[in-house]
Amino acid sequence: HPGNRLLIVGDPAQLPPVGETLSPALDVSILRDRHDLLAGAVELTEVVRQQALSGILANATELRSQLAVEPPDIRFSTNGVDVVRIEGPDLEDELSTAFARYGEEEVCVLCRSNKRAYEYARQVRARILGLEEEVSAGDRLMIVRNNYFWAGQEGRAELMANGELVEVLRVQGTEEKHGLRFADLEVRW
Repeated sequence: HPGNRLLIVGDPAQLPPVGETLSPALDVSILRDRHDLLAGAVELTEVVRQQALSGILANATELRSQLAVEPPDIRFSTNGVDVVRIEGPDLEDELSTAFARYGEEEVCVLCRSNKRAYEYARQVRARILGLEEEVSAGDRLMIVRNNYFWAGQEGRAELMANGELVEVLRVQGTEEKHGLRFADLEVRW
Protein backbone atom coordinates (compact mmCIF):
# COMPACT_ATOMS: atom_id res chain seq x y z
CA HIS A 1 0.00 0.00 0.00
CA PRO A 2 1.26 3.50 -0.72
CA GLY A 3 2.74 5.15 2.33
CA ASN A 4 3.73 1.90 4.04
CA ARG A 5 7.32 1.54 5.12
CA LEU A 6 9.37 -1.63 5.33
CA LEU A 7 12.59 -1.98 7.29
CA ILE A 8 14.80 -4.91 6.30
CA VAL A 9 17.65 -5.68 8.67
CA GLY A 10 20.49 -8.01 7.79
CA ASP A 11 24.22 -8.50 7.59
CA PRO A 12 25.74 -8.39 4.10
CA ALA A 13 28.64 -10.53 5.36
CA GLN A 14 26.33 -13.44 6.17
CA LEU A 15 25.77 -16.20 3.66
CA PRO A 16 23.14 -15.37 1.03
CA PRO A 17 20.22 -17.69 0.28
CA VAL A 18 21.12 -20.94 -1.50
CA GLY A 19 21.76 -20.32 -5.19
CA GLU A 20 22.29 -16.57 -4.78
CA THR A 21 25.54 -14.59 -4.71
CA LEU A 22 23.95 -11.75 -2.72
CA SER A 23 20.91 -11.55 -0.51
CA PRO A 24 18.20 -9.95 -2.70
CA ALA A 25 16.48 -8.48 0.37
CA LEU A 26 19.63 -6.50 1.21
CA ASP A 27 20.43 -5.36 -2.35
CA VAL A 28 19.16 -1.80 -2.85
CA SER A 29 19.40 -2.02 -6.67
CA ILE A 30 17.20 -5.16 -6.72
CA LEU A 31 14.65 -3.50 -4.45
CA ARG A 32 14.58 -0.43 -6.71
CA ASP A 33 14.74 -2.11 -10.13
CA ARG A 34 12.70 -5.27 -9.66
CA HIS A 35 10.20 -4.11 -7.08
CA ASP A 36 9.94 -0.39 -7.87
CA LEU A 37 10.67 0.56 -4.27
CA LEU A 38 12.24 3.71 -2.96
CA ALA A 39 15.14 2.12 -1.08
CA GLY A 40 18.27 3.12 0.78
CA ALA A 41 20.87 1.38 2.90
CA VAL A 42 22.80 2.09 6.06
CA GLU A 43 25.63 -0.01 7.47
CA LEU A 44 26.47 -0.16 11.17
CA THR A 45 30.22 -0.29 11.75
CA GLU A 46 30.69 0.21 15.49
CA VAL A 47 31.28 -3.05 17.33
CA VAL A 48 29.89 -3.12 20.86
CA ARG A 49 30.08 -6.76 22.00
CA GLN A 50 33.80 -7.52 21.66
CA GLN A 51 36.83 -6.24 23.52
CA ALA A 52 38.93 -3.67 21.65
CA LEU A 53 41.96 -6.00 21.34
CA SER A 54 39.89 -9.07 20.48
CA GLY A 55 41.41 -11.45 17.95
CA ILE A 56 37.87 -12.42 16.99
CA LEU A 57 37.07 -8.78 16.15
CA ALA A 58 40.36 -8.31 14.26
CA ASN A 59 39.73 -11.40 12.12
CA ALA A 60 36.08 -10.50 11.50
CA THR A 61 37.06 -6.97 10.43
CA GLU A 62 39.75 -8.30 8.08
CA LEU A 63 37.37 -10.88 6.64
CA ARG A 64 34.75 -8.19 5.94
CA SER A 65 37.33 -6.03 4.15
CA GLN A 66 38.35 -9.01 1.99
CA LEU A 67 34.77 -9.56 0.83
CA ALA A 68 35.16 -6.52 -1.43
CA VAL A 69 38.43 -7.78 -2.99
CA GLU A 70 38.57 -10.10 -6.02
CA PRO A 71 39.92 -12.65 -5.44
CA PRO A 72 39.77 -12.39 -1.65
CA ASP A 73 43.02 -13.05 0.20
CA ILE A 74 41.62 -14.59 3.37
CA ARG A 75 44.12 -15.14 6.16
CA PHE A 76 43.35 -15.54 9.83
CA SER A 77 45.70 -14.13 12.42
CA THR A 78 46.15 -15.48 15.90
CA ASN A 79 46.91 -13.44 18.95
CA GLY A 80 47.46 -16.36 21.31
CA VAL A 81 44.75 -15.06 23.63
CA ASP A 82 41.28 -15.59 22.19
CA VAL A 83 42.25 -16.98 18.75
CA VAL A 84 44.69 -19.87 18.62
CA ARG A 85 45.57 -22.11 15.67
CA ILE A 86 45.99 -25.72 16.73
CA GLU A 87 47.41 -28.52 14.60
CA GLY A 88 45.59 -31.87 14.56
CA PRO A 89 47.93 -33.86 16.84
CA ASP A 90 47.66 -31.21 19.59
CA LEU A 91 43.91 -30.66 19.39
CA GLU A 92 42.80 -33.12 22.07
CA ASP A 93 45.29 -31.87 24.69
CA GLU A 94 44.64 -28.20 23.89
CA LEU A 95 40.86 -28.63 24.08
CA SER A 96 41.10 -30.50 27.38
CA THR A 97 43.24 -27.70 28.79
CA ALA A 98 40.92 -24.98 27.44
CA PHE A 99 37.81 -26.73 28.81
CA ALA A 100 39.44 -26.98 32.25
CA ARG A 101 40.68 -23.38 32.22
CA TYR A 102 37.73 -21.52 30.63
CA GLY A 103 34.78 -23.94 30.76
CA GLU A 104 33.10 -25.73 27.87
CA GLU A 105 30.76 -22.80 27.15
CA GLU A 106 33.68 -20.45 26.50
CA VAL A 107 35.57 -22.64 24.00
CA CYS A 108 34.72 -22.67 20.31
CA VAL A 109 36.24 -24.72 17.49
CA LEU A 110 35.85 -23.29 13.99
CA CYS A 111 35.56 -25.84 11.20
CA ARG A 112 35.56 -25.70 7.41
CA SER A 113 32.31 -27.63 7.01
CA ASN A 114 29.29 -28.96 8.89
CA LYS A 115 30.56 -32.48 8.26
CA ARG A 116 33.88 -31.70 9.92
CA ALA A 117 32.11 -29.95 12.82
CA TYR A 118 30.00 -33.09 13.32
CA GLU A 119 33.11 -35.30 13.38
CA TYR A 120 34.93 -32.98 15.81
CA ALA A 121 31.88 -32.88 18.09
CA ARG A 122 31.62 -36.68 18.09
CA GLN A 123 35.29 -37.08 18.98
CA VAL A 124 35.21 -34.35 21.65
CA ARG A 125 32.19 -36.01 23.28
CA ALA A 126 33.81 -39.45 23.29
CA ARG A 127 37.49 -38.73 23.92
CA ILE A 128 37.49 -35.58 26.03
CA LEU A 129 34.10 -35.48 27.76
CA GLY A 130 33.70 -39.26 28.07
CA LEU A 131 30.14 -39.22 26.69
CA GLU A 132 29.04 -42.22 24.66
CA GLU A 133 25.45 -41.26 23.77
CA GLU A 134 24.67 -38.96 20.83
CA VAL A 135 22.74 -36.65 23.13
CA SER A 136 22.79 -36.45 26.94
CA ALA A 137 21.34 -34.34 29.74
CA GLY A 138 23.32 -31.12 30.01
CA ASP A 139 24.03 -30.89 26.28
CA ARG A 140 23.38 -27.58 24.57
CA LEU A 141 21.72 -27.83 21.18
CA MET A 142 21.13 -25.20 18.53
CA ILE A 143 17.72 -24.82 16.94
CA VAL A 144 18.28 -24.95 13.17
CA ARG A 145 14.73 -24.31 11.99
CA ASN A 146 11.99 -22.12 13.46
CA ASN A 147 9.59 -24.26 15.51
CA TYR A 148 6.16 -22.78 16.15
CA PHE A 149 4.70 -25.96 17.68
CA TRP A 150 5.34 -24.98 21.31
CA ALA A 151 4.41 -21.29 20.97
CA GLY A 152 1.46 -20.61 23.25
CA GLN A 153 1.60 -24.03 24.92
CA GLU A 154 2.55 -24.70 28.52
CA GLY A 155 2.46 -20.96 29.24
CA ARG A 156 5.06 -20.18 26.56
CA ALA A 157 4.42 -17.27 24.24
CA GLU A 158 7.58 -17.52 22.15
CA LEU A 159 8.65 -19.82 19.37
CA MET A 160 11.86 -21.83 19.28
CA ALA A 161 13.77 -19.71 16.75
CA ASN A 162 16.55 -20.66 14.39
CA GLY A 163 19.92 -20.04 16.07
CA GLU A 164 18.68 -20.22 19.66
CA LEU A 165 20.33 -22.57 22.13
CA VAL A 166 18.46 -25.04 24.30
CA GLU A 167 19.72 -27.19 27.17
CA VAL A 168 18.81 -30.86 27.29
CA LEU A 169 17.30 -31.63 30.70
CA ARG A 170 16.39 -35.26 30.03
CA VAL A 171 16.48 -37.79 27.21
CA GLN A 172 13.09 -39.49 27.38
CA GLY A 173 13.66 -41.97 24.57
CA THR A 174 15.15 -42.58 21.15
CA GLU A 175 13.95 -44.37 18.04
CA GLU A 176 15.03 -45.02 14.47
CA LYS A 177 12.70 -44.56 11.50
CA HIS A 178 13.53 -44.74 7.81
CA GLY A 179 17.25 -44.79 8.57
CA LEU A 180 17.09 -41.65 10.74
CA ARG A 181 17.51 -41.42 14.53
CA PHE A 182 15.11 -39.35 16.62
CA ALA A 183 15.19 -38.40 20.30
CA ASP A 184 12.35 -37.31 22.56
CA LEU A 185 13.95 -34.62 24.72
CA GLU A 186 12.92 -32.40 27.59
CA VAL A 187 14.70 -29.08 27.05
CA ARG A 188 14.96 -25.64 28.64
CA TRP A 189 15.11 -22.49 26.51
